[in-house]
Amino acid sequence: MPRLSAGLLLYRMGATGIEVLLVHPGGPFWARRDTGAWSIPKGEYEPGEDPRRRAEVEFSEELGSVPPSGPRRDLDEVTQAGGKRVRAWAVRGEFDPTAQAWMDSEKQPVSGRIAGDFSGNDDVRDVAYVLTRPDGTRRVVVLAGGINRYDATFTHLAIAARIPKANLNAIQWNGDGPPYADGDALLLVRNADDPGSGLVVAIFGKDVTTAVPADYQSIHLH
Repeated sequence: MPRLSAGLLLYRMGATGIEVLLVHPGGPFWARRDTGAWSIPKGEYEPGEDPRRRAEVEFSEELGSVPPSGPRRDLDEVTQAGGKRVRAWAVRGEFDPTAQAWMDSEKQPVSGRIAGDFSGNDDVRDVAYVLTRPDGTRRVVVLAGGINRYDATFTHLAIAARIPKANLNAIQWNGDGPPYADGDALLLVRNADDPGSGLVVAIFGKDVTTAVPADYQSIHLH
């Protein structure tokens, strides 16, 4: 029986046309090889298994980032020279190699990824990551423009979500809020059952500002 594999082809519209994301297997065997080595992120699946689900899982495992949202275009199946049958789906989106290099250096599993315009510059590299530490705590990092702008660890973290900048003015605050923000903000909630356990994190110029909402459950996230 032929081996079966499935993967996602991530693409975007660049200055000179369509650009695609390919990966290199690495390791000593492939270290000095380029021709025939580059491929889409993919992995083998068993007969009866959902190939599209396998494609999504392999993308996350190989790149440390969940695939972009958006429609998947079925590219059908091809048979490679060795007989392996490969199913693929195309999805349009962005991927930042700077963020990937940072995650590789951290060597911590990514349990959440939140894209947003946190710098207010429409920078596609703005993203917040929730990393799982070996002791079970959660580390939250905001990379804006490829730079680590916020890095904090939480013993308990129930919710992490983006707040569009336009919605910040409608929030009721405890203390000195609202935070100054150039773009979108990040909502972090320690206890989902406690409306007062939220924290809003925002970037303002070279600074990171924070404020505590009176009731995180009343915040509009869309």
